[in-house]
Amino acid sequence: MMLTIGRKAQTMRAQKFLNHKLLKLITELAIIIRWKNLLIMALTMLLLRYTVMMPVLDSVGAELQTSFGTFIKLLISTLLIAGAGYIINDINDINIDFINRPESMVIGRSISVPVATIAYYCMTVIGLLLGLWAASETGYYKLALLFVVAAGALWYYATNYKRTFLWGNLIVAALTAMVILTTWLFEFYSMVHEPAAYSKAFRVIPLFSQLCLGFALFAFCTTLVREIVKDIEDLVGDAAENCVSLPIKLGVPKTKKVVNIFISCMMALLAIAQYFMYKHGLTQAALYYLVLQFMLYYLIQHIAKAETPEDNKFSTQLAKLIMVAGIVGMESIHLSLWQGWASIG
Repeated sequence: MMLTIGRKAQTMRAQKFLNHKLLKLITELAIIIRWKNLLIMALTMLLLRYTVMMPVLDSVGAELQTSFGTFIKLLISTLLIAGAGYIINDINDINIDFINRPESMVIGRSISVPVATIAYYCMTVIGLLLGLWAASETGYYKLALLFVVAAGALWYYATNYKRTFLWGNLIVAALTAMVILTTWLFEFYSMVHEPAAYSKAFRVIPLFSQLCLGFALFAFCTTLVREIVKDIEDLVGDAAENCVSLPIKLGVPKTKKVVNIFISCMMALLAIAQYFMYKHGLTQAALYYLVLQFMLYYLIQHIAKAETPEDNKFSTQLAKLIMVAGIVGMESIHLSLWQGWASIG
C-alpha cells in the first residue's frame, strides 16, 4: 500500500516537473518569436480587413472576396514566417545580444542553438506551405512568391544585410509594410478573379488601394525610424561585431539629425494624407491623425535631447507606439464610414 502511494506521489512530481518544463519552454519560445510584435501584426491585418477594406466595399454594396478561411491561412502564414525571422535573427545575434542585452537572452542559454534552428525551419516551412495554400485559393498562384521573398529576406537580413550600411534597416521596414501590402494584394487579386465582384467595387477601388498603400507607407516610415534609433541604442554591441550601422558610419549626432529630418518629412506626408481623408469625408480619421502629428513632434524633441541609453530606449519605444497608434487609427476610417460622413465616389 505504502509502495503504491509512493509511486503515485513520484509520478505526480514527475508530471508536475514536466508540466513546468513545458510551460517554461513555451514561455521562452513566445519570447524569442516576439509574441507582442506578432500580436501587432495580427491586429494590423485584422483591422485592415475589417475596418478599412470591408467598410469601403460595403459603401457600394460590394463584399470581401478573400474568404475567411483563406484570410486565416494568410494570417497564420505571415505570423509563422515573421516569428521564424526573429528566431534566425537571435541565432545570428548571440554575440551582439551578450553585450547589448545579456539579461534578456534566451537562445544560447535557456534554449540551445540546435533547438532554435529546428524551430526556425519548422515554422518557415509550415508558413510557406500555408502561404501557397492561401494563394491557390485566390486563383493567383504568383502571390505565393510574397512568402518566399519574405522568408528569404528575413534569412539574408539575419545572416548578411544586418551588418551592412542601411540595407538592414530598409529590409525590416519593407517587410513591415509588406504585412499590409500582402493583405491588400490578396483581396485585390481575389476581386480581379471574380469579374462581377470587381465590376461592383470598381468605383471604390482607387480609394481602397490608396488607403492600403498609405498605411503601408506609414508602417515603412515608422519602422525605419525605430530601427535607426534602435541602432543608436545598440551602438556598443554592433561596433564589437563590425556592423556598419548609421550611427557607426555617421556618428550619433549626425544620425539624430538625419532621423529628425526624416520624421519631419513623415509629418508632411501625414498632413497630405489627412487632407486626402478630409477631402473624401473621412473627417474623424483626419482629426485622429492630428494626435500622431503631436506624437511625432515630441519624438523629434526627445531624439534631439537623448543622451543616455534609457533615453534612446524610450525613443525606440515611442516610435513603436506611434506605429501602433497609426494602425489603430484604421478604426477611425471605419467610424467615419459607419456614421455616413464619407462621400466616396
